[in-house]
Amino acid sequence: MELCLRDKIIAVAGGAGATGTAICEVLENEGAVPIIIDLDKGRNFTINSDLTDYVACEKAVGILIKNFGRIDGVVNCVSSYDLLLLEALPWLKKSGGAIVNITDLPAGSRGAASEAIYGGLIKGWAKELEGTGIRINAILAFPGADIAHTVAFILAGRGGLAHGELIHVEAIPEDSQFD
Repeated sequence: MELCLRDKIIAVAGGAGATGTAICEVLENEGAVPIIIDLDKGRNFTINSDLTDYVACEKAVGILIKNFGRIDGVVNCVSSYDLLLLEALPWLKKSGGAIVNITDLPAGSRGAASEAIYGGLIKGWAKELEGTGIRINAILAFPGADIAHTVAFILAGRGGLAHGELIHVEAIPEDSQFD
């Protein structure tokens, strides 16, 4: 299935880590242009930035826009992403872009509490973004889950007009027939 991500400029916050690298590979395979924003050097075009520093995020978005002219999506692989999103929002409004936030879900009661808090955060952002053309969704990843294809699917809008949703992604058991 063609995801229609060809030439889309996707900022991947925390993209130099294992999860971000996997996401960037899938996005590249779909024709997108993933731009890593991280303190560590990734394998793609990387903008070195401390995502906890507003000025650094402002500069990172400025570099991205100077080099690529737009932002079509933001993927957050780190917990500190609000500053980057605030800087990227005007550009996402112009493109009708999408935001995908990723969090690991701990087991047990801590996981349930984390899900409730994170769900409230995403629903709040979704309410604030209503009418802007920007979609925001979150992936709650269970240990061992391969989320990269789910991220691409959401960015491409193949999930319909999903907005403010928490999407659970679990690992496929090794003895599964879904290879």
